[in-house]
Order: sequence, then structure tokens, then C-alpha cells
Amino acid sequence: MKRIYRVGNRPLHTLITLKLLNSVIRKALTERVQRRLTVEKVEIASDTTAIRCLDWDRDRFDIEFGLKNGTTYNSFIIRGEKTALVDTSHEKFRQQYMDTLTGEIDPKEIDYLIISHTEPDHSGLVKDVLALAPQAIVVGAKVAIQFLENLIHQPFERLVVKNGDKLDLGKILFSATTAKLR
Repeated sequence: MKRIYRVGNRPLHTLITLKLLNSVIRKALTERVQRRLTVEKVEIASDTTAIRCLDWDRDRFDIEFGLKNGTTYNSFIIRGEKTALVDTSHEKFRQQYMDTLTGEIDPKEIDYLIISHTEPDHSGLVKDVLALAPQAIVVGAKVAIQFLENLIHQPFERLVVKNGDKLDLGKILFSATTAKLR
């Protein structure tokens, strides 16, 4: 007589097969995701480099809009007499983004980390960047700075800006603008 071992109401061999299958599927999905996340570095002006993180599998934007070809998370290194990094990227790009950033600039040269807003595709790697560039002054609206304090749980230098404030990098002047939704 053949003995069948059970866990709950399933035979043990079914559970082992399911665990193996889950492991294989998880590995295949991880490899697929890694292939579908790409990073590009693009010189868009003599003093500006874009780091573009392409997420080919993203199918929705802010829940409302369908995407057929994924999306791109953009970050910019802007060099004047001082250097600013505008935004970071989504945490799923952590290694690729940090490798690209450090291949383009020594993080100790970053004077300002400007955060346009705190959605994860713009601020997901702030903590990682500050770990390499602790001297960088984080620039953002009051609410953005408060959000980042709660996100990264470590002290950082900050500059709170409001509508009309200016940040001078030397050859480049930033002006803060409050975008109002109607």
C-alpha cells in the first residue's frame, strides 16, 4: 500500500512541486525585470547630463493613465560654478542608477540635491545619494523636506524654497515655482 503524506488537504509532493515551480517562476521574473530596466546617460547640453531610467514594464501612470511602452524616470546633473543633481530615481533602479551616477560624477562634487517632488520615481534614492554625498544640501518645498525627513530618518542639510526663491549655481539660476492644481 502506497502511503501519501499530506500537509493540510494537499499531498506533500504537490507542495514540493508548487514550491519548486514558484522558485523557478520567481527567478525567471527577476531575470526578466532586470532585462526590462535600463539606464541611459545623455548629454543634453554642455553643462547638463540626463540619467534616464527606462521602466519598460510599467503599465499605469498615477493609476489613471495606461502606458503602452513603459515610462522613463529622469534625473539631471547640472554643472555651473556649483553642481546640482535634480531628482533621483525609483528604488528598483538602485544599483544601475548609482553606478551610472558615480560613473558620471564624484558624489562629493554634488553641492545641491534638488527634489522637484517626492513621488518615489523622483525621490526613491535620496538616502542612497546622501550616503555618498553627505555634504549635498537638499533643496525642496517645505512639504517635500518634511516628507524626506520621515523617509530617510537621518540628518541632512536642507534649503526650504518657496515660490519665487532663487538658487544660483554660477552660470545657471534656478527659480522655484509652485505648480497649483485646479
